[in-house]
Amino acid sequence: MRTDIYLKLIGVFKTRSQAGKACSGGFVKSRGKVLKSASGVARGDLLEVVKPDGRILHIKITELPGSRQVSRRDRGKYCEITEAEA
Repeated sequence: MRTDIYLKLIGVFKTRSQAGKACSGGFVKSRGKVLKSASGVARGDLLEVVKPDGRILHIKITELPGSRQVSRRDRGKYCEITEAEA
């Protein structure tokens, strides 16, 4: 699954466009490497996302959504999010 789509589906960003801009701006990393919006993510990957307000999120992918829509209450099934100090 594409990085930008995954980040949008789990609610880290409101739109795919915002997620894509974060990727192209170098604010999304995995294993120390900057991810492009089209980079693939898989179960077990660890992502580091710097939000526009400066918060740093560490996201562990536990499952990939099977559809293009995920309800708010189901988002927790697909990831574990922890917030780090900036």
